[in-house]
Amino acid sequence: GRERGRGRKKEGSTSRPMVSLLLSSTPLSMWVVLVAVVLQTVYGGVSPPQAITPLTAKSSAVHPLVVHHPLTLWCNADGIKTAKFVHLNKDKTTHAAKVTGNNATLTFDAPSVLHAGDYRCEMETKTGMKTETTSVYVRPVVHTELAEKLEPRENKEFFVTMSDIVLTEGGSFNITCPVFSHPLPNLKWTKDDKPFEMSARKVVTGDRISITDVTFDDEGVYACEAVNEFTVASKTMRPMLNASRKVSVKSKYAWVVPMAVIIVILLLLVIIIWTCEMRKKKREKRTATYLAAED
Repeated sequence: GRERGRGRKKEGSTSRPMVSLLLSSTPLSMWVVLVAVVLQTVYGGVSPPQAITPLTAKSSAVHPLVVHHPLTLWCNADGIKTAKFVHLNKDKTTHAAKVTGNNATLTFDAPSVLHAGDYRCEMETKTGMKTETTSVYVRPVVHTELAEKLEPRENKEFFVTMSDIVLTEGGSFNITCPVFSHPLPNLKWTKDDKPFEMSARKVVTGDRISITDVTFDDEGVYACEAVNEFTVASKTMRPMLNASRKVSVKSKYAWVVPMAVIIVILLLLVIIIWTCEMRKKKREKRTATYLAAED
């Protein structure tokens, strides 16, 4: 029994050095090549989908939300002469790629959320043009045209309160959900923490609520919930953003009181000026009478 145990121990002890020997004897360059071959086989010669991971929800056209982690896109093909990456957004922004051997790379040192989207790598090779496509994802964030104050709720960066809105009774208004993400999110609207109810004068169109003939019943807290879904490194994520704002309604006759105050102030000014003029004339009359009496 002891001899069999020694035999098994001896066999196990020789298997581990064999694996270590295999790993140590394989040059690093070969491992790099093997990894590249695997990636090219899986992703077709282009970088796999990646995600930009912002830590806050506030972004604007003036100050886009920046992530301080480099983002690198790559593609490869035999005999690359030149290459570029085309951001398949509405502007079709083009970025020149750095070509090294059979690889083309594009690095954003500090990418913003606006760098998210689909990219097409266009490579001019010795045998003609080749293209590959990849994606850069980002969770939903609040992205406005102008910088707007946002307040996190319950210490949650992606549950935010936006600026209040004051409406006039009888008027109309639109509330938008200024969200940016890739891929596009699914939106859900609530009012005072209840599902938003549509009617003939309350309509939801995409990221917008439109209400006509405003009444005091339209006051409340409106919130949009945005959720998108994407997969990176075999992990599927469904991040959520909740952005709310308070809506108040003022009377359509609210202008009457300020106008009345202004009219009263003007009347008082007229009375004061008239009184001052009358006193001035009386003084002048008394002075003239006194001078005539002395003569």
